[in-house]
Amino acid sequence: MTTSTVQGTLPARSDVPVALTWDLSLIFATDEAWEHLLGRFDAARVAAVAVRIDGDNPLPEALLRAADAQAVPLITFPSEAVLADVTTAVLDALLDAQGRRLERILDAARIGG
Repeated sequence: MTTSTVQGTLPARSDVPVALTWDLSLIFATDEAWEHLLGRFDAARVAAVAVRIDGDNPLPEALLRAADAQAVPLITFPSEAVLADVTTAVLDALLDAQGRRLERILDAARIGG
């Protein structure tokens, strides 16, 4: 399966030689590095981060912890996912994130009130 983009067509991840793929553990070796990245996303009001995953390479635990701490939704989908499924996942994640943010506001109001 390939994905069409404005720039052209991307090969499926399984068709890309391992030497040409990213090893995120080398780029973001610590929890703090992930927290910094997701903090910048949150400051830029990025609503969510969508990631195509390979079943053999799950997301790093540090990324999951940082996303949870920053309340930045991570949307994962396999490379063979169809657009409608991805769109549904994005909307579900956005609604979930908004719900968590609203809960924080309500908690703060209860504590301060």
